[in-house]
Amino acid sequence: MRINLIYGVAAISAAAVFAQQGKPQPKEKKPAPAAVNPPSAATPVPNEQAAPAQAQLDEVVVQANSRVTGSKTDVPIHDTPASIVVVPKEIIEDQQSVDMNQMAKNVSGLTTTLAGGYGFSDSFMMRGLSMRFMRDGLPDGNTWNGYMRTNTDVESVEVLKGPGSAIYGRAEPGGVVNITTKKPIDSFGASLESMGGFWNTYRGVLDVGGPLGTEALPARLNASYYHTDGYRGLNRTIAEFLPSFTWKINDKHSITVDYDYRNIKARPDNYGILFGADRSLLSVSRSNTYYSPFNTASQQVHRAVVSHEGVFSQKFKLRSALIYDNRDLYLMRNAGGAVNAAGTQMTGRTAREQGDRSSDIVYQSEAVLKFLTGEMAHTLLAGIEAQSYRVNTWRTDYNLPSITNLAAPVIVERSAYDYAAIPSFDRQITNQTVSAYAQEQVAVTDYLKLRAGVRLDHAEIKDDGWQGAAKTQRTIAMARDLVSWQTGAVLQPWKPVSFYGGYSEGRFMAIQTESTALSVEPEKSSQIELGKKLNLFKDKLQTNLAFFKTTRENYYVTDAAGVVSPVGKRLTDGIELDIMGNPLKGLWLTLSSAFYDAKIKSTERVSGVNTEGKAPQYVPEYTGNFWITYELQSGFFKGLGFGGGPTVKSGVYVDALNLLRVPGYVVADAVLFYKRQNWQVQANFRNITNEVYFATPTFSGALPGEPFNFMVSAKARI
Repeated sequence: MRINLIYGVAAISAAAVFAQQGKPQPKEKKPAPAAVNPPSAATPVPNEQAAPAQAQLDEVVVQANSRVTGSKTDVPIHDTPASIVVVPKEIIEDQQSVDMNQMAKNVSGLTTTLAGGYGFSDSFMMRGLSMRFMRDGLPDGNTWNGYMRTNTDVESVEVLKGPGSAIYGRAEPGGVVNITTKKPIDSFGASLESMGGFWNTYRGVLDVGGPLGTEALPARLNASYYHTDGYRGLNRTIAEFLPSFTWKINDKHSITVDYDYRNIKARPDNYGILFGADRSLLSVSRSNTYYSPFNTASQQVHRAVVSHEGVFSQKFKLRSALIYDNRDLYLMRNAGGAVNAAGTQMTGRTAREQGDRSSDIVYQSEAVLKFLTGEMAHTLLAGIEAQSYRVNTWRTDYNLPSITNLAAPVIVERSAYDYAAIPSFDRQITNQTVSAYAQEQVAVTDYLKLRAGVRLDHAEIKDDGWQGAAKTQRTIAMARDLVSWQTGAVLQPWKPVSFYGGYSEGRFMAIQTESTALSVEPEKSSQIELGKKLNLFKDKLQTNLAFFKTTRENYYVTDAAGVVSPVGKRLTDGIELDIMGNPLKGLWLTLSSAFYDAKIKSTERVSGVNTEGKAPQYVPEYTGNFWITYELQSGFFKGLGFGGGPTVKSGVYVDALNLLRVPGYVVADAVLFYKRQNWQVQANFRNITNEVYFATPTFSGALPGEPFNFMVSAKARI
């Protein structure tokens, strides 16, 4: 019933939008003032002061949906045979999305998980499979035991679904989330934002930029401080300092330097509300906590990027980048634990202490060449990449006392060091990879576009150190040549419509510190996808409908005898719909929905039971989101805006035997704002119906979602 209502509202809203398509849009004659973040051709801006920029947009329709994620060139998304969703900063800001977890609901099939994040870093699945993060099209560290990304310097978030193997390497089968950051600006501008909310939550954000003495040195500084005591005591503190500047050497060459510093502290909860003896979540207060009071995660991130771009002509460009990424992570969290048969106690609890100190150096160089052969227009991308990665990692476990009363839990431990230490591992992992890749995009005619790409990765990986309570020394070393490729075609019977199809295969080595030893065989992934893209309102509203089949193979599973081998295989069939944009002045909307049929296809065995045909853990059957806002464009209340919408997610299994299921939910949010040229105020209301729901599955339960709450924010610009 609720789902039908949601899509009914979406259909009515879409019909209202289409009914306005033929109406002329008023054009503002007043010149636009300087802004901290001037509107780009890729992102329409609804405010009245942006009208002149919008008028220019109307004439540059090719750039309106051009992004780098799908192709690493300026080929429009409309001409790319893949599912690509761009979430602009306007929607991110209207939703007051402090971190990526809030942003993720706008993209079909992008769902939060606990695995790999444990409550202190971003962890997502895309199309039910693992994915990776990029920043401005460049690698942004590991997905497992990564860091929590905020929207402090985010211009937009671009999501490429399925293996982006031919150009991005490490082809995680789910896809790529690329964060496009705010760039240095030529004229002075600044903004200051403050925010406050429930659970002693507050945040301050500074965005200031301008030339450093000369127009040849535009610069920008984004900085923020965020703190919350957190629902259920899950506190979080994030401090960020993110400067950047560009040296415009001449009209052909420029060098940009970006530096990111992040200090992140958070309290992880690996339990949430537990499953009871009847295999359902315990009927206890949602404020109950079962995690250890000393749980903590602290991380410092230093990331520096020096990039060069040479634009020799409209037909030939060179770009290169050198990335240095240093991270220091300390983690104390719970691990094991099980509820007894009576459903009254939790036994087998453990604490897990871990440290990761990593350094990653990546060099990348690419060339983009455009040329004609007869009537066919070619866009050729060729690149090389070299990576040197090292992480020193150690882990120690501690057995903890049982919780004797789950209804009214008393957590007796105060320090893990009060209990015997059980050594787990101390090791160094290194990865030296050299890669070469190429991609050709051909406009055969105005109606037919083709694309093909291939990538070769030569990886030399070593995992050296001791493992287990006996501290057994061992070395795992390997060298692998990995070939990934993709191909596709786009048919455009008329300009606003694209029918596309594509096939891709990827190979990657799963390098992370969560497992006690690295896999020695590469994982495989493949995807076949068919879809339709429809652009309306001069490219200001983009839609994408996709049908796909994705496989993941050769991942490691444990059989009944405890033997670990790379025989895992799963298959996901799915349908996705994404609608995103600014069809009318003052109106922003996003609609996403996804339906999945995911099955395990290998003979994995858990507790002696064959899991073939079972649903993979944490993969929902369907997800959906609808969000719409409108800002009044005239009259006494000009600048007043309001909106909101629901998020839907089906239940998911947290175990391979499909016995433990976290129920689905429908949660609605809303926003009220008032925007003027140089300032704005905003109130965001979360879970407006005070729904009791479980947002994220854990390994033995689920984390309750926040009850009704709201936050207020104010922003000033000069």
